Amino acid sequence: MSNKVTSPLLAFTILLFMSMAVYPKEAEDDALYLQGKKSFYNNNYQQAIQTYQRIVKNFPNSKYIPDAYFWIGYSHERLSQPIEALHAYEMVIKTDRDGRWAGDARAKMVDIATVLIGQGSTNFQSVIKEQLDHVDR
Repeated sequence: MSNKVTSPLLAFTILLFMSMAVYPKEAEDDALYLQGKKSFYNNNYQQAIQTYQRIVKNFPNSKYIPDAYFWIGYSHERLSQPIEALHAYEMVIKTDRDGRWAGDARAKMVDIATVLIGQGSTNFQSVIKEQLDHVDR
């Protein structure tokens, strides 16, 4: 075979293998997201947290990162783990400041902080102020 034929064939083969390597990652990302939702809706919150954490760890550029953090937070709320929920909601805002879940995350943070303040914790007044300040902008 001549180099003229080999070079395009080699380039095509390399591109084909590269695209095959990318697609399964996206499919795995989607599958994990759906698995996490299923776990959440089956009240298996710990499993949901673990599944969403796999998305965050294994797919740092995933379109699901803010969603994963939101569902991690919501799962922690269901498990009566408010501090962990606050941290997850903070990550929602950090990864997608004005995105789809940011407003919900801010509202959840205010709700949690209000409950914690009502229970005698004084460290969470700044959480409420920060979130309400953002709304005023």
